Amino acid sequence: MRIDWSFGGTGGGSSIHPAWTETCTCGECGLNSRMRAVVDFLKERVDLRGTKRAYVAEQTTPSYRMLGTMFPNLVGSEYLGPEHNSGDVLMHWRRLHRVRHEDLTALSFSDCEFDLAITQDVFEHVPDYRKAFVELHRVLTPGGRLVFSIPFFYDLEQTRIRASLGSEGVIHHLPPEIHGNPVSKEGSLCYQNFGWDILNDLRQAGFADAFAAMYWGPWQGHLGFPFFVFSAQRGKPD
Repeated sequence: MRIDWSFGGTGGGSSIHPAWTETCTCGECGLNSRMRAVVDFLKERVDLRGTKRAYVAEQTTPSYRMLGTMFPNLVGSEYLGPEHNSGDVLMHWRRLHRVRHEDLTALSFSDCEFDLAITQDVFEHVPDYRKAFVELHRVLTPGGRLVFSIPFFYDLEQTRIRASLGSEGVIHHLPPEIHGNPVSKEGSLCYQNFGWDILNDLRQAGFADAFAAMYWGPWQGHLGFPFFVFSAQRGKPD
């Protein structure tokens, strides 16, 4: 496992530590700690036997390549900017052959197109993340499952809004927080720090069985305490 200090910070008592979930990268598969946790959750906690078609909101990462070995009919995408329409495929984009653009709040897919949807540290960059939940619910089959990771603040009952969109652009309610972005050197603005009310937001979007599974265990390479993988299922018809 490779550890670096690119996203390091200070903890309680002014201790200095790496961003464990973003580092501890495997030299063989290239997955960091949070990516490995999502893969482990899919293998151990989700019944994948009926999964015929899966969607993941990334396409240029080691995680996408790993998930492609698990799901032969995997569809991936990136958010490439507001000048594109969902479903656009950019040819030879930044030396990559084909990259699909999708806006999670306005997906181009048909209703009930996927049995599984996966996002990894994406929703904090979506101003209207509740609308993204509704869209992902729409494109899942009955019984289909959404699995995702987010930077999660377990001490917050209510999600803390850092920024929002107004008629004239971004409104900052707290100092800007920029996260790394695999398709942009400028990074991505964090619009919210999620708290426990996200489970209720999922239920209001139509999901059932919404829960958070805590992952931590250095013996399996799951670092960064506490870290959670979230999951919610689209209900089956009666």
